Amino acid sequence: MIKTFVFLCSFLVLFFSCSNDDLDNVVGSWKAVERYYDGHLVPLACVEHKYLKVEEDGVYSWKFKDAAATPESCYSDPDYKSLWKKNGNGYEFYTNPGNYLLGIGTVVNEELIVDYPSIDIKIVFTHY
Repeated sequence: MIKTFVFLCSFLVLFFSCSNDDLDNVVGSWKAVERYYDGHLVPLACVEHKYLKVEEDGVYSWKFKDAAATPESCYSDPDYKSLWKKNGNGYEFYTNPGNYLLGIGTVVNEELIVDYPSIDIKIVFTHY
């Protein structure tokens, strides 16, 4: 009887400790506040006119904040949608259709920091 009770308690602890709380850190809308290229702070450029939307279902997208106020030169960079997943303590963002790892993100002090190693860019986001 005691073994059954201990097993049941252990199962319940494991069950309730595995939740989506970790996803809550990244799920939501994010605006870029800093952009780095080759380790140097650079202007946000067209990223300034967009926000990153990360959804629970493993989809993320870039959306225009205000299409009417966005410079015409930024329209060559269309709304983008692809896949993401949690990996350990971080998040992986893939290209569309989702077969190439594009960026690796972490949430630190309520900021989402995404490194894009193949193009040597890092973008820092805050909640939008």
